[in-house]
Amino acid sequence: MNLLSFPWAKLTEFSSHPMDFKHCFNIFRLCCNLTLLSLTDISFGDDPYDRRIRPHVLLPNLVSLTLGVHQHNDITHLWDNLTLPKLREGIFSFYGNGSQWRRLMPQFFALLDRSSCSLRTLEIPDFTRDSDVIECVQRIPTLRNICLKGKGLPDQASLILAQRAASDTNSGESEPLEV
Repeated sequence: MNLLSFPWAKLTEFSSHPMDFKHCFNIFRLCCNLTLLSLTDISFGDDPYDRRIRPHVLLPNLVSLTLGVHQHNDITHLWDNLTLPKLREGIFSFYGNGSQWRRLMPQFFALLDRSSCSLRTLEIPDFTRDSDVIECVQRIPTLRNICLKGKGLPDQASLILAQRAASDTNSGESEPLEV
């Protein structure tokens, strides 16, 4: 990206499949005005930098983030170094089993806390444990929609979301996702 003369900062949407982890931070740095970012096949090859000391990045306008990661790869350093104050939609897939999402949940919640964003929609792997789905709904008070492809929501999560929807309707706070 550094070698191409292109107005990267003017981009508002970026999508890539596949993407090597070492290029993610170049995208964040150069495409600082993104509203939509989709990296659906992040892989981890040789990275000349220590992932643990990556610079912190603020993407002030990012509304929607889609990440797809292979099971054995670790994106904690990516989430630890991002701040996304306008994030309203997160779509995350981890190819493999549910242990990846469970292991990443603390970093995900830290990202949301650090960003002070109003996440409204979350899509997570359908193999996520019911207790983890319920924890997401309970810990993200702005959440109004959670999707698990091919699997229904646990009753407790559905009840909480229905109560929020009813409260929004009564208070007139319902608003569409703006992109």
